[in-house]
Amino acid sequence: MLTPLKKIVVFTAAAGMMVSAPFMAQASMGEQTLHYGMKNSDVRELQFALKNQGYFDFHTATGYYGTITVAAVKSFQRAKGLDVDGIAGPKTFKALNTSGENARQGKVMTVESSAYTANCAGCSGVTSQGINLKENPGAKVISVDPSVIPLGSRVYVEGYGTAIAGDTGGAIKGKKIDVFFPEREQALQWGRKNVTVKVIE
Repeated sequence: MLTPLKKIVVFTAAAGMMVSAPFMAQASMGEQTLHYGMKNSDVRELQFALKNQGYFDFHTATGYYGTITVAAVKSFQRAKGLDVDGIAGPKTFKALNTSGENARQGKVMTVESSAYTANCAGCSGVTSQGINLKENPGAKVISVDPSVIPLGSRVYVEGYGTAIAGDTGGAIKGKKIDVFFPEREQALQWGRKNVTVKVIE
């Protein structure tokens, strides 16, 4: 869900934005074990994969394996019943790829829906995926639980149309979505109801 825009200052060090260190050229993600202190494109891919499943909550993928990435990997490992060491090795990558595939294309389900706007007190208007809803009031965006519907997916929502899964929210857990409308009246009219959704891609 939308949250007040916060200044990121000292937090960037923990997330690993060490821009002075060059990226090492790497092959595909998963071909090497990744761990704390590494900085390369494989780490960035790992962060994107974790973010899409709701485990990496920093505002951007930095490519540096810092403390936030370690915590995200540990959370994922714990959820999947793996050894919790914060190191992304073969078993972690296998579980990550399996989870992503299971949640992706062609999935049809009934979910509980509610609606929201970007014009709430203290709201920045920017989603967790960086979509500025105040600047793009016509955008079709839904808030999802990334473990059910991957962030970035195109999703057909009954009665709403095709939307981007571009936001998350503390109350959006399991088979629930929050549908964006530019006007409060539209959100109130939508209310709370069960709808059928299909993950397109």
